[in-house]
Amino acid sequence: MNQQEPDKQIVEMFDAISPTYDLANRLLSLGFDVSWRRRCIRALSVAANQQVLDCAAGTGDLAITVCRKVSDIDLTLLDPSDEMLKLARAKLSSFSQAQRHFVKGGAEALPFQSESFHRIMVAFGIRNFRQLDVGLAELFRVTKRGGRGAILEFTPDRKSIFQPFFRFYFSHVIQKAGALISGDARAYTYLKTSIHTFPSSDKLCEKLTRIGWKVTSCKKLTGGIVSLFILEKP
Repeated sequence: MNQQEPDKQIVEMFDAISPTYDLANRLLSLGFDVSWRRRCIRALSVAANQQVLDCAAGTGDLAITVCRKVSDIDLTLLDPSDEMLKLARAKLSSFSQAQRHFVKGGAEALPFQSESFHRIMVAFGIRNFRQLDVGLAELFRVTKRGGRGAILEFTPDRKSIFQPFFRFYFSHVIQKAGALISGDARAYTYLKTSIHTFPSSDKLCEKLTRIGWKVTSCKKLTGGIVSLFILEKP
């Protein structure tokens, strides 16, 4: 099997939960996901007329956040799930000032020329990369020199005072509630497992630096539930 292609089972899983994906995100994050995306876009500093790549774009919530801040941009949304992209296309239809492109694909083999984008962004997507190092390197390749990147992701390292709550919430609330909302228990079992087995923030910063990125900021949000990485391509 081609390791540069997205994992078929994961893609099918996201296709299946796509109708309830946004509702589950709002409810299970207690609404914090909205503020996390706003924080991400503020830090990314997108300007008018820039080319922006939203990788692992899902249903387009991060893209909508950036369009609300800067309307006249050239925005490309890439995701391996057809059903997620259909929802993103519908949700972004009202942002007529932005040029929008919807591309089905995975991060490990981005179908773009090198140095195509001024900004790249990924929200809760790099855990799903089939080959993390390859995907991060591809994002580096397609970013212009002097360009910036933002990665928003759940990471397993967080303040110790929040650790018991976080463990309980994921084990007893998110898995059960996510399964009830979506009708697909495996998706939220996968969520828990993928977070616990994901590299720590420090290790992820080391990977990014080895690839060539300059990590200008790594901030823990909401007690360390998520981490926001701001990157520059020298």
